[in-house]
Amino acid sequence: MLASVRASSEKKRDSLVKEIEELWAYLAHRSGLEDMKNDLLDEHFEYSLPAAHQEIRSLIEKRFNMPYEKLKEYVENKIEPMIWDRIKEKYGEEQDKITEVKVRVKGLYEIFEKMQEKGSFDNVNDILGMRIICDCRPENLYEYYDII
Repeated sequence: MLASVRASSEKKRDSLVKEIEELWAYLAHRSGLEDMKNDLLDEHFEYSLPAAHQEIRSLIEKRFNMPYEKLKEYVENKIEPMIWDRIKEKYGEEQDKITEVKVRVKGLYEIFEKMQEKGSFDNVNDILGMRIICDCRPENLYEYYDII
C-alpha cells in the first residue's frame, strides 16, 4: 500500500491514508495479523502526521542510540534469541512447554498513542513488547518473565 500512497496525488493520498486506518488496519487486527496492523498504522501515521512521526522516530533513536530499523533488527536477531537461551539454560527440558517467544519494538503509531495517554515520551516505558506463549498454568507464566 505504501507504494500506492507515495505514487498518488495529494488528494488521492489523503483518501488512501484514511482507508488504511479505517479499513485495512482494522481488518488486519480482527484477523490476528498484529504485525501487519502495526505496519499499516505506521504507514498511516507517516502520512497523516509526518512531523509527529519523525519526532517519535528521533526520540526512539536517541533513547536506544541506533536507527529505528536497526533497533528492530537488533531486537529480533539478538534479544529474542538471548531470551530463548536464558529460558533453555534455566528450565532445560521444561522449556519445551514454551511454544513461542516474540520480542518486538512497538510501532511508532502505538508509541504515539501511548504518548497521548501518558503526556510525554519520557513517560512511555514500554517501547519493547514481549509475548511468551506456553503450555503452563497462568500463575507459572510469570516465572518465565523473571529470568528476563
